[in-house]
Amino acid sequence: MHRSTIIAGVVLLSLGGALQQPLLAQSRESREHTQILADLRMLQEQQQKLQVAVNQLTEALKATNATLASQSGDMTKGLAGVRSEIASINNVLPQLRSLLDQTRVDVGRVGPEIDALREALRISLKYSAQIIEMLQPVDPLAVPNPTAAGGGAPPTTPPPAVAQSQMPDSPITYFNAGMGYYASGDYRSAIDALEQFLKLAPTASDAPLAQLQIGRSHSELGDHKAALAAFRVVVDKYKGSDQVPEAYYSMGMTCERLNQLNDARNYYRIVSNQYKGTVAAIRAEERLKAIK
Repeated sequence: MHRSTIIAGVVLLSLGGALQQPLLAQSRESREHTQILADLRMLQEQQQKLQVAVNQLTEALKATNATLASQSGDMTKGLAGVRSEIASINNVLPQLRSLLDQTRVDVGRVGPEIDALREALRISLKYSAQIIEMLQPVDPLAVPNPTAAGGGAPPTTPPPAVAQSQMPDSPITYFNAGMGYYASGDYRSAIDALEQFLKLAPTASDAPLAQLQIGRSHSELGDHKAALAAFRVVVDKYKGSDQVPEAYYSMGMTCERLNQLNDARNYYRIVSNQYKGTVAAIRAEERLKAIK
């Protein structure tokens, strides 16, 4: 009897242990399931927040794109206007360059003429008193009458000789005439008068200017080879003269007219390098820029 009771108890304990194991396993699975559901809910909430942020970012991007499109349209219109202005300027630039080059040529031609006029005025003023004195009429009352005073014959002493500068064919007469002819545009007469001046006074202080004006007169007449030869005389014969820079510059201009551009550049460089600060050097530098 006692033994049967013990066996029955052992059987019951075995059955209880067998029943408890499934219950424990079921409880653990339930907790895991609950945790998974909680994680899923948290992920859903995070997804909703991300979706809201994405929507806000999308709206911001749309607004930015609209602003950029508007600004791009304004810039395109502005660039079109700028391109139009640039095209207009490019169309006008060749005309402006042509006018500038022509102005420089005109200045190069007018400059020597102004210099010649100034020099002629200076020389005219220098000798004006002497010329006026030459033109003064002789007052017969101021000349003593030796016959009336002494009743005898006039004295045999000859009158004083007339000074060379007061003679009609004096060098200065030809020089002034030549400068006047040049200023009035009578270049052939200017050449004749100035050449006669140089024959009479080849070493005079005005000889370099006279030779220079001969070259300029030939140039105005279109005889550029004769002009070049005349300017060469100034450079070779009157090396220390103030007219040498002008002669070199005039040689450059003459070579341009003869389409000898390399020679023209060489003459302009001589003036620019060796006679800095002179008017001829300034004009030579402008011509060097113009014929590059």
